[in-house]
Amino acid sequence: LADEESPLVADGPAAGQAEPARLSIPNKSALTNIVTGAARQNHGSYALGAGGTLAAASIGFDMAGPKPFTVEGWLKWTPAAGTADEDLITVGDALTGNGGLRIFFDKTGATPKLRVFARGAWPCTPYVDGAFDADLTSLVGTWAHVAIAYDISDGEGTWTLYIEGKQVGQVKNFYHPTPVDYSRGGDFTIGSASHPLSAAVDMWRVSPVAYAPEDLLYAPPGGMTILFR
Repeated sequence: LADEESPLVADGPAAGQAEPARLSIPNKSALTNIVTGAARQNHGSYALGAGGTLAAASIGFDMAGPKPFTVEGWLKWTPAAGTADEDLITVGDALTGNGGLRIFFDKTGATPKLRVFARGAWPCTPYVDGAFDADLTSLVGTWAHVAIAYDISDGEGTWTLYIEGKQVGQVKNFYHPTPVDYSRGGDFTIGSASHPLSAAVDMWRVSPVAYAPEDLLYAPPGGMTILFR
């Protein structure tokens, strides 16, 4: 998903000049609709809620448990009243069926937490079921960049949550590493019909790499240098 004007706006030399340019992030678009057609015709973010979802049958690679990946994008969360869960990301079916991945807002405690849950085919014990110990205040009512990276380089399987490019929490697998293939038997989906996400989303990316903060889409104002080639 992308606005016609990218949230990463380069201020510097024109393309073709091998000179550094600073990047800054303007205010996100106030539009909340998706214009059908080519990517350059997509002028706004997408408002979820009431069971709305964005689903991709193929993201270009197998999102399998023994492999690293990063899910990231911009989110403006307006939590619905009550304590019902709100699904941010689902792949496959983590609750029944062949198993899968579920990253969701858990609102049952004193403060909401982002929780990651994954398991294989029912009735398999979950491979991971843990909440990031992070303050989610910055996600409520304003645009913020969110990233969840899954890294297996430690031989255990570690999930790291970044908000605005800063690490704010980690969760480790119960079993090392998670052997389930999350992409089997279901689409990659933002939001869900069963646990609606009350939010607007924009510019989401899924990558087969556990990115470090400097590789994320987020760039603080004046905080990144790129070279035009």
